[in-house]
Amino acid sequence: MRKTKRTLLFTIIFALILIVGVMSVYASDINVTTTPTNPNQAELYQLRSFAQQSDNLDRLGWNLNDPSTWSGILWTDGETNHIQSIDISYNFLLGFLDLSGFAALEYLDIAGNFIHELDLSGCYALIYLNCFNNSLQSLTVPRAEIVTVSSNRLTSLDVSGAANLRELYAGQNLLTELDLSNNTALTNLNIGDNNLLILDLAANTALRFLRATTIFYTFKRVRRYGCKSTLLESSTPVRFWCMSDRK
Repeated sequence: MRKTKRTLLFTIIFALILIVGVMSVYASDINVTTTPTNPNQAELYQLRSFAQQSDNLDRLGWNLNDPSTWSGILWTDGETNHIQSIDISYNFLLGFLDLSGFAALEYLDIAGNFIHELDLSGCYALIYLNCFNNSLQSLTVPRAEIVTVSSNRLTSLDVSGAANLRELYAGQNLLTELDLSNNTALTNLNIGDNNLLILDLAANTALRFLRATTIFYTFKRVRRYGCKSTLLESSTPVRFWCMSDRK
């Protein structure tokens, strides 16, 4: 038991180091600016609309007429400035965030808010998405490599378009189904504390880490400590941590 806990701790630490490393590489490789000279007007309009909902503007501290004061926003440094990164996390923001058509957006962090709807249609450059602890009820992710949507109210999560998805953290929601058949690159999955009846992981042969605690499963076609060819179906209480079936 002590060895299992130690292994689990090392795995969690490794995952955190990996995420920090990914973001460090991202920050050093992209060419961005906080002072856009020719910002995309459609993107300006959409962010202004969000800022004007409820008391979001006061919480953000933005001057709507001066995008250089928009803390948490990074723009591409080119002839036309497109929004490439948004970090408006932990501001207790409310409402509907429409980011449809943000074609250059790679990084989005809206954790720790009360956003109830998020439109990401057309965000095909997205790499990192963090929606932890909001009020989302449904979400479609068109593309991303790392997605965190834990602690929402999700009854629907569509990641079928995110073929490059490597890590998905979707615990503490209200999901009853989740289709991961197109996510063959998936290595890390947390779907604990949901209402899933069936979870088919047969296509997810790269999976190395699965957390499904507090979910009741009967295991079919599952190696005792592995993740390959997995079909999980609720029936009897089982706590399952899958670390890896590779040596």
